[in-house]
Amino acid sequence: MAEPDTILIDENTYGLIEGRVDCKRVDEITPKGFARPVQVYKVEDFLSGDGRDKRMSLFRAGERVEVNVIDSSDIRAAIEELRDIQEEFEQQFSDA
Repeated sequence: MAEPDTILIDENTYGLIEGRVDCKRVDEITPKGFARPVQVYKVEDFLSGDGRDKRMSLFRAGERVEVNVIDSSDIRAAIEELRDIQEEFEQQFSDA
């Protein structure tokens, strides 16, 4: 469905990148095998660092752990939540 040199995305992908990528609502289509129509967006441009959504998510993966910060607008609060999770794990595994 996409014209050459264009990128089309669905509404779910748009929700993930909204605020970081400028998109234009194009059409609704019902893909084969789908029960309902899907909203389609055309990617227009990538926004500069100044236009980024301050609630952007952060993701890091280590050898044993993955961390996904859903809302980085208050990174100190996110770090505090991680500390709380760490304490819960420490308590849980100290009893084992």
